[in-house]
Amino acid sequence: MTNGSGQLLEYGDIPMAGKTGTNDARSQTWFMGYNSGMVTASWVGNWQGEGEASSLGGLQIGGQVYPEIDGSLIAGPSWARFMQQIPGLYVGAPFANPPASMINGPQRPIPGTSRTAVPATPGTNNGGTGTGDSTGGTTGG
Repeated sequence: MTNGSGQLLEYGDIPMAGKTGTNDARSQTWFMGYNSGMVTASWVGNWQGEGEASSLGGLQIGGQVYPEIDGSLIAGPSWARFMQQIPGLYVGAPFANPPASMINGPQRPIPGTSRTAVPATPGTNNGGTGTGDSTGGTTGG
């Protein structure tokens, strides 16, 4: 995890990747992380409901107040503390590079349209071409 909020996590020397998440009401946050040998998740949320009244904003943990909550503030560090415990138990190998055909695949017409599907560039939105990643990237990589 070399980009985004993942670069702030201390989880050891095993190659990892992950993604944060937060719902619109900020009442549910999570972090999903993985290496080549295992996947784990950390969730912090208000199990009693959703909406503005259930926001975790102002949550106090260990004397620290969190005025705003997202997946990188509590769920991500909780995940990292867990992952610090696994060296030697679940040793992850470096991630393999994807095949070139996956990154630079051929352009193909999209049936029933005048558009062409182009290969997605990781972390970008290819503007409606049919294959772009609209999330803007991931925390890990």
